[in-house]
Amino acid sequence: MTETAQKEISNVKKALNDLSSEFETNISLVSLELKEQDFMNKLKSICEERKIDRQQPIYISELDAIPELARDKWELLVESDKK
Repeated sequence: MTETAQKEISNVKKALNDLSSEFETNISLVSLELKEQDFMNKLKSICEERKIDRQQPIYISELDAIPELARDKWELLVESDKK
């Protein structure tokens, strides 16, 4: 990791620590590698299956789960100090 990246992570960690102290909780910053087109294609298939037009609200349930969004696919980037 570059020195610049380490500084940025340090700054984010400080901000997370400040927020976690204010709200008396732990905060984590995570990242997910998901291509936008893959996500849009899944949403499109949900709309097509339900015959939803653009004017209707879309409600997504567990039946529409996108495996790529599972919690174990997310990578921890930085977290506040444990309280």
